[in-house]
Amino acid sequence: MKFHFALDGIPQGRQETLLSIESAMSTGRHRLAVFNLKNIGLRTSKGHESCLEYVSGKLGAFLLDPLEEVLKATGLDLIRFYHVINAVPVVLTVRRYVPTFTVATVDPFDALQACHVLNQRHQNHLKPRTF
Repeated sequence: MKFHFALDGIPQGRQETLLSIESAMSTGRHRLAVFNLKNIGLRTSKGHESCLEYVSGKLGAFLLDPLEEVLKATGLDLIRFYHVINAVPVVLTVRRYVPTFTVATVDPFDALQACHVLNQRHQNHLKPRTF
């Protein structure tokens, strides 16, 4: 699953920062780490070390490493990063299934019709959801 920040109504400078964060999320673990950070309810008034300890406890080592990679790629510290992503809504999208056919055993016209039927069946299941 991928997600993108909803950029409508956001100032240009912040949009650029959010787009750089999106481009730094190259794997599913990066996206999951950022999505989970966005939703943990971090209290940034307690200081950087306390925030890092809290995030480490909530995300665990499996997601903390990808989060640190995203932080390094964007050049933001944890608190600034959290403030940038915290109030921005996200749009979730699902990977699309693309059937493959062997050309030697399937007529190209039949394959095209099969793709069309599958796309019609899955159309409602693949619509992005906004949270």
